[in-house]
Order: sequence, then C-alpha cells, then structure tokens
Amino acid sequence: MVGNAAGSTGTLTITGAGSELKTVGGFTLGSAYVDNAFNFGTPGGTTTATLNVLAGGTLRTQSTMLAGGPSGPSALGTEQSFATATVDGAASRWYITGTGSGGASANLNAGSTRSQATITLSNGGQLIVDATGEAGAGANFVNVGSNGGRGDLVVNSGGKLSLIGGTAADRSANLAVGGYGVGSQGFATVTGAGSEITVSGTNANLGVGAAGASGTLTVSNAGRVTSGGLTIGDKGGVGTVNVNGGFIDLNGSQGRLLIGNSGTGTLAVSGGGVVDATLNPAACVGNWCGNILANGAGSTGTLTIDGAGSVVRTLRSFQAGTTYVDAFTGTAGGVTTATIQITNGGKFVTGNTALGTPPS
Repeated sequence: MVGNAAGSTGTLTITGAGSELKTVGGFTLGSAYVDNAFNFGTPGGTTTATLNVLAGGTLRTQSTMLAGGPSGPSALGTEQSFATATVDGAASRWYITGTGSGGASANLNAGSTRSQATITLSNGGQLIVDATGEAGAGANFVNVGSNGGRGDLVVNSGGKLSLIGGTAADRSANLAVGGYGVGSQGFATVTGAGSEITVSGTNANLGVGAAGASGTLTVSNAGRVTSGGLTIGDKGGVGTVNVNGGFIDLNGSQGRLLIGNSGTGTLAVSGGGVVDATLNPAACVGNWCGNILANGAGSTGTLTIDGAGSVVRTLRSFQAGTTYVDAFTGTAGGVTTATIQITNGGKFVTGNTALGTPPS
C-alpha cells in the first residue's frame, strides 16, 4: 500500500531501465481506512498518494485500487483520498494481473466514494491490465470513476492502455469510463498520434457512462481507441463520446455501437474523426453485432457527424429509436428520443436501417 489509512501521504517512484518492483496480492494507492482501536488512520482525514513509473522503470501489481473511499470501523464517512499515477517514457511499463486461481481477476478501480484518482500515460508509457491465461467465469475490468468517486485517465504523446481479457467464452473484458454507482464520474482523453486505448479478448467492451454514472471520452488529434463494442449511456447512465480528428475501431461479436442503451448517450464526430464498426466481419457470423441509437423505451440517443472526412460506419443493420422493454432494457411507458445530424460533408455509412419501432 502507498498512502495507507486516512490522513496518510505516500510516494512511490520507480525510475530507470532495469528498475523494477513486483508485488503480490492486492495493491492500493491511497486508502481512507480508519480503525481507532489500533490508532490506524485519522477520522475525517485526507490521504494523498503518488505513483511514478519513469524512464524505463517497471511496476508489476495484481488486483489494484486507486483512491479508496471511507472505510473501517471508525470512519466518519467524510474521509477522502487522492491518488495520482504517472507512467512516462518509451520503455516504462505498469503491468496488472489477477491474483491467481480462485482469486481476483486482473482489474483496476480508479476513484471511489468521495475520492479521486488520476492516471496519466505519456511519451510511450504503457499500462497493461492482462488476464491472459485466466480461466472460468468472471470479468477483467478497468473502472475510471466508480462507487460515487471520480476518475481521470489521460493518454497522450504515444501513451497506451491495454486491457487484455481472458479467452474463455464465459469471461469478459470491460473498460468503464464513469463506472458503476450513483454519482460516479469518469473522464478519459486519448490524444496524439500513437496514443491508444485497446480493449481485447472475449466479450470486450468499452462503456462510457454506466448505470447511475456519468462519463466522457474524448479521442482527438489522431488518437485511437480499439474495442469489441462501445456502449454510451447505459442503464440510467449518461455518456458522451467526442471524436475530433481521432479514431474508434470496433471489432467484436456482440453489440458493436450502442448510443443511449436504456440511458442517455451522445456520439459527436468532427474534424475528420472516424468511428468504424465494420472491422472483423467474421466475428459477426452467427452473432448479433448490433448498432442502435436510443435502445429501449425511455432512452435518449444523439449522433452528430460534422465536417469533411468525418465518418461513422456500421456493419449490417442500424436502428434508431427502439421502444423495447424487458427485465434488462427499457422503462415501461417510457418515451424514446433518437436524433441524427449529418452536416458540412459528414458521412454515415450503414446497412439496413430502421427509424423508430413500435412498442414491444
């Protein structure tokens, strides 16, 4: 742990080629735990924790938490933690894996209740969350802002985040910007040529604005995001994705592009940005690979494509404005709103298209 217990301050720096730290079990950067029986932590205290992986240094951790919220038998609920993690430099690496058979999957939670985490990957620095070889049911995930907290992710100047899911059919790999929990906030920026976020493996998905949360993703200046699917505004969440001169590639076998999935979602493409959901068509043989704007009764979805060179492409069919209701999708009696705006030479290329569907 770095910055362990409310009121603590801690800094960990790993710098230089050949410098490496390996940890086993859970790793925490910033804890707001309080237990007066052991004189551990300060009630109402604020923790500040800093991690730097620089100039070719390497950090290897397992299941990881950044900026944990108030906890422990003596916590007042007003404790806070602030965690800042930087991976900078062409050969600088931070690897996160699971804790082994029967333990936690490879995962990273950044920002929890009353707390905030910031991750910066720059100048070729990489964060790799790797579940290769994990077996059995489960999820490998990165949450940027969850459980009522805030998370910020900045990928620039050739930095890279890779979430590599397990290969078993009953596993999934999920990156959530604005993860689960009412009041959670997530912000992610990918900017500059060579700067990338990649989510791969079985059932890989990038969600922006999950249930009860809000999320914003900006991809600009030739930055690139690759995922199996992209869900914007899911199950009561509010999500916004801005692609301004950047690229989003979608190549999975499930829902590829869902904008307002029983939530409120906006996708805005401009400045020659491209969202391409036509890649890897072989993955869609015998699978759904759906693309829907405003999915489920009560949803709101907005798609704008502005400017020459700005393009959205989808594989197979595209639906706008469904009123479907079941145990997982839609609100009985809800009103769905779907809006598409294509201006100033923007292009939308799709297959069979249905605009509005009757209640079902």
